Amino acid sequence: MSEGNPRIFDWKSILAGLAQLHRENPQVLERNVLVGGAACLFYRDQLEQINDPDFRVRVYGVEEERSWLSRDADFATTEPAEIPDIAGSLPLGRLQFGFVLGAEEFKENARNVEVRCDSVLFTILIADPLDLWREKEAATFRRSRPQDALHLEVLGTTLRWEMARYAEKVATGELPFGQWISRAEEVKRRWNAILDNQKLKDRLMVTGVPEIADFISGSKA
Repeated sequence: MSEGNPRIFDWKSILAGLAQLHRENPQVLERNVLVGGAACLFYRDQLEQINDPDFRVRVYGVEEERSWLSRDADFATTEPAEIPDIAGSLPLGRLQFGFVLGAEEFKENARNVEVRCDSVLFTILIADPLDLWREKEAATFRRSRPQDALHLEVLGTTLRWEMARYAEKVATGELPFGQWISRAEEVKRRWNAILDNQKLKDRLMVTGVPEIADFISGSKA
């Protein structure tokens, strides 16, 4: 990660930098995956926009906000030379290998997300929240940085919300159960304690889908 004076970045300021990058170097966003604190801020913003009463982002203090992203927005890349040092006022970083995943693995599972900055509509690759969760969990064991625990908290909330929301889509017939269970089993395999959350279990049970209830019961075994 590149060095620099600590600054406070939020998703809006990151988005402005990404829009500048889209105008000047669109191939960077097409080939490389946004990871780290910047990607976590995307998921934080998503949760704040959704405003689900069961899966909310808590209010952070000033020092916690300063810790969220104080240096740069990282891209997982196999071609670090193609990442510029800065986009607008947003410093950019390069990550080839994380704690548990490399750039190719991040790209394999990345989400192609459409975003808007003012009148500019463009797409970016953002790391899957489960991949980010795995990285941040490892980071909390190997480093003592305050931001990793904050990121892990938001990613955990994101994964719970997604599991609940997509279960509701199964109940309404919008999503095949096979797709839901495949993802749910993958998440639980990586994060065994996800179903310890009572709000998540309640939301899953209220769908009334027997197979989802069986999944919850099987997890207790």
